[in-house]
Amino acid sequence: MTQAFTNPDTKGIYRTQADFDQHHLEFSAPASSRKVIIRTHEFLGAPHVTIDSGGQKYYILKVELFGYSDGKKNFRFFEDQAYEIIDTAGFYLYAKSALPKEKGSIVKTEYFFSTSGSDAIQPLTIENLKAAYPAKTAFRYALDVQFGRDSHLLDYDNQLKTYKLKAIFQGF
Repeated sequence: MTQAFTNPDTKGIYRTQADFDQHHLEFSAPASSRKVIIRTHEFLGAPHVTIDSGGQKYYILKVELFGYSDGKKNFRFFEDQAYEIIDTAGFYLYAKSALPKEKGSIVKTEYFFSTSGSDAIQPLTIENLKAAYPAKTAFRYALDVQFGRDSHLLDYDNQLKTYKLKAIFQGF
């Protein structure tokens, strides 16, 4: 399985997908360092990232960046939102936590995918996967047979150490 790698304990930004693919971080620092602070302003919905580095502040539009690493996880920006990259084998899988809409509700994690690191991010559903891969007939049929509901798309195969969805995709 190709997981969404990070440079261990290193935070920084990825300007491009190529930077992400090559593990090249700008404004990099140890994850615990206070010398570099990355603020994505997720809750405010701001279109920029603020980076405090060496006493200087930098404001960079999210549309100009691929994403960032917090030292533990990698994230990709899409439409001014940060999505956690959870797997990159064959196609990208993402997770995004949604704030509760009602008091007393729990934080809900929603899952998404894109056919590549540069394509649109869309909800992870059986129908969306079928639409994204119309030429992969065997894969589309396997989606119906192997996964009765969208909620089963993230079932994990401990023996293969990968998501069942990814194993099925790579088999076709």
